[in-house]
Amino acid sequence: MNNIVKQMSILYEQELYSDIIRLGELTISICEQKQDVMMQFIKFELYVYYAEALYNMQQYLAAENAYSIALQIRKYIIKSKGTTKIPDGDKGLVSDIDIKYKVHLCCLKLKQHQKAIEVLHSISARARTPKINMALGNLYRDSGMERPAISCYKEVLRECPLALDAAENLLKLGVKGAEVSALMLGATAETSWISTWLRGLAEMYSREHQNAITTFKSLDVPGLLKDNTQVLVNMAHCYNFLCDDKKAMTILQRVARIDPSFITGRDFLATLLGNSSEKEHHRELEKLIPDFDMSLWSSEHWVVMGYHMFVNDKYDRAAYFGQQACQLNRRNIEALLLKAATFMQINKYQEASYHYREALQCCPYRFESNHGLVQSYVAMNRLREATTVANNACKQMNHAAAALTVGDNFCNLLVGNG
Repeated sequence: MNNIVKQMSILYEQELYSDIIRLGELTISICEQKQDVMMQFIKFELYVYYAEALYNMQQYLAAENAYSIALQIRKYIIKSKGTTKIPDGDKGLVSDIDIKYKVHLCCLKLKQHQKAIEVLHSISARARTPKINMALGNLYRDSGMERPAISCYKEVLRECPLALDAAENLLKLGVKGAEVSALMLGATAETSWISTWLRGLAEMYSREHQNAITTFKSLDVPGLLKDNTQVLVNMAHCYNFLCDDKKAMTILQRVARIDPSFITGRDFLATLLGNSSEKEHHRELEKLIPDFDMSLWSSEHWVVMGYHMFVNDKYDRAAYFGQQACQLNRRNIEALLLKAATFMQINKYQEASYHYREALQCCPYRFESNHGLVQSYVAMNRLREATTVANNACKQMNHAAAALTVGDNFCNLLVGNG
């Protein structure tokens, strides 16, 4: 049996996953008939390789089951320590933390987000690695559990001070820029551009959009982050928050020229092009459609195709593509806005209002979400709720011109319905 495990290892190194599955299914059947502890150790290794192969072959339900069995066997082996001669302690055994992380990945693939949280939460806080805390933070964030999400992201930064995604998530969740910078202080001391980048993000998420634009522009220079797509996309978002979609579109078009295959911001550009009345922009939107297999598309790619259908009045198809985008990323604001706009076009105002509310939960100060929700409520003659949204928009958007526009449009809609 030890030779079979060795051969499984070789197959795994060569990524011959279908062969591992075939060999694993046969060998595990033999192992199940032998209950001695040493055989349990071999069976554990077989199940881990078997589960890994299943995962890589996208058989996620079977992989989750195999990983779970491996965990049970591992627990039995550790309990048997001292009564039977087996490898010392955990030596030679894949850690239960690593296996639970893989189980959580299977749960995510199966859209079982609550189960994924439970699996990672079962790992004691002291034993959680930065990888576990990051995954748990993302799950908490997506479930609206902001306080535990913040705690997890902070733990990540304490051990990995240049984990920029964790830092940005903290800023999104309302943690002050100074506090985030303090967690990263040791790693950013000799890299001033990172401090400037963080300041720009902090300004953007605290809704100081004009200041954020100035900060990002200071990075978009030779010698620093000239033509960096992340900087440019963030700058475009700030212009959008200030309701200057013309400048936002210009910047994103620049991103498309710099990197024709860019992903982050591609759906945002599709939203701006799709909402434009100019035919030239619609032709430009068509050029953003990826030319590779749909199975490889990201959420952003599906939004592009959705808006292409939207501008061609194929609303059922637009809604379908928007749903595909949401399945890959349920917090994709552009996908939610696409679906909402599509439902508005076919007079399904209740469905439209639902998606506008979802978009508002992700970003309360996005003009399109506030304006669209007001429109949908007015269309349903739910004027009190429309008034509440319009007033709340003014608060969320700091009584900026964009917020006042929502109020003005609300008044115009009332007159039109009058």
